[in-house]
Amino acid sequence: VFDDFAHHPTAIRKTLQAIRETYPKARIFAIYEPRSNTSIRNTHQESMVASFKEADCVYFLENDTLKKLAPKDKINLVSIVQELKKKKKETAIFQKISQIEKQLISNWGKGDIFLFLSQGSLENLPTKVAKIVDKKYQNLKV
Repeated sequence: VFDDFAHHPTAIRKTLQAIRETYPKARIFAIYEPRSNTSIRNTHQESMVASFKEADCVYFLENDTLKKLAPKDKINLVSIVQELKKKKKETAIFQKISQIEKQLISNWGKGDIFLFLSQGSLENLPTKVAKIVDKKYQNLKV
């Protein structure tokens, strides 16, 4: 489980590249919450899809911050999801943290990587997921 402040497409791309190089066979889940002034705007719309190249699954949290902008000004997550699906990525947009938590817990397996990318706390989801994973694997005999 990794928790990263990345919000710029270059930071996201570089972080995912480093994880892929370190764990080449892992399935990588990237959980992204656009929250900063830059990340909620459509400024980086075109480069966002490429930034998630190394992720296998990409989940987005559409928070209240995005609702403050006019549609023409904000990042279009639906468009990004459509492009990622064309690249055979498992991807979805969630409205609540609890939905993402449920999705992650029901789909993960041994060796999977969770990369949380947000400028906020994601309601402590990275810590919750780490505890759940840790608890499960503490019970395994190695």
